[in-house]
Amino acid sequence: MLVCLVNAVGLVAAILLCFSHASAQVSSVLLSANPGNELVVGETLILTCRVITDGSEAPQLAYGIWRDNIRVSTTTQIQGKTHSFLIEDVTTEQSGKYKCVVTLPQGEQRESEDVQVTVEDILLKPTLTVSPTDGRAYSEDTVLLRCGLHQHRGWKYLWYHGSRSAPPLGQIWDGGGGEAVFRLWRSALSDTGRYWCKAGRGSPTFYTEYSDSVYLNITNFFSRVTLSLSPGVVLKQNEPFRITCNAQVSERESLKPENSSRRAQVTFTFFRNGQPLLSSSARSVVTVNQARRCHSGRYSCTVASGRAQLSSPEIHVTTDGVVYVLVADTSLLMVILVGVALVIAVTLAAAFIHELLRRVVPSSMACLTRVMSETAGRESAYRCPAQAEPAAGISPGT
Repeated sequence: MLVCLVNAVGLVAAILLCFSHASAQVSSVLLSANPGNELVVGETLILTCRVITDGSEAPQLAYGIWRDNIRVSTTTQIQGKTHSFLIEDVTTEQSGKYKCVVTLPQGEQRESEDVQVTVEDILLKPTLTVSPTDGRAYSEDTVLLRCGLHQHRGWKYLWYHGSRSAPPLGQIWDGGGGEAVFRLWRSALSDTGRYWCKAGRGSPTFYTEYSDSVYLNITNFFSRVTLSLSPGVVLKQNEPFRITCNAQVSERESLKPENSSRRAQVTFTFFRNGQPLLSSSARSVVTVNQARRCHSGRYSCTVASGRAQLSSPEIHVTTDGVVYVLVADTSLLMVILVGVALVIAVTLAAAFIHELLRRVVPSSMACLTRVMSETAGRESAYRCPAQAEPAAGISPGT
């Protein structure tokens, strides 16, 4: 009875083993080369074998790599559906047709299709170009830095500014065209300088030589903006005045025709106390028909062309002779102090005379005081009739 049981268990185990082998039969073998089929001397080549089985579990397999029908690497039996072979610092002698040969437990073999690998002994050096092509742009403009190998694919590109030893500005994989583009979306004056690029790929990463450098010169489109008022910053009520925004473009732009597309798109915006007076327009002059007290304040203007813009310093405007004096030197300060002293002296003298008259002519002084009091009472009771000011007229000039 026991012998029959043992034989039955052995039979079941044999059947299960048979089914397990049947459920994990290798149907095909695939071979891939990374980082690609075309390499340069010094790169690392990774050859990966992958088996396709009929079952979920892979049997014990022996993997081998052959080049031009010569075995260059092999393994003992291992369990797994993939296995990779690493060839570091490849040379031109390692060019050829590679294939993966897989040996099954029963001794049968499966082979992959050939994969051609070419190793070139060349110095890879990418080309770096800039747009605008003359390498000159204005702040806030978008600048393109294009780096490419053109005849080679599958590279990651890196850009450097100021020094090749500086941290990279960015890393971008090519889009299949053998190049990549780094964008300075809103360039600034600090972006002026030299740029380089290089490419890398693989693990560990293999890098090309640095490209030749390109120089990028970023300048401001507007060099200076000023605001002026005519006839002056002290306004007289009911009289007209004019506000003019004067914009100076860069020296390079000034050499171009007046009707160049960039200069023709300049707009002006005027502000009082930080609020716009009018919507932006191509007019650089604003005319006010009648000055009012409400026109006092801080005035400035902003010029713009595309995304480039620059504002003028603020100027302070007053009306009806109310002037804010800024003491700039000691001579003006002395004049002010002498004036104050004279006022004080006249006031003291008037008080002295008043006291003298009060004591010498008491009756006359009392009468005079009574008359003055009555007059003052009538004046304090007087109120100017309310007068509504017309709306201040503001119109753009030419």
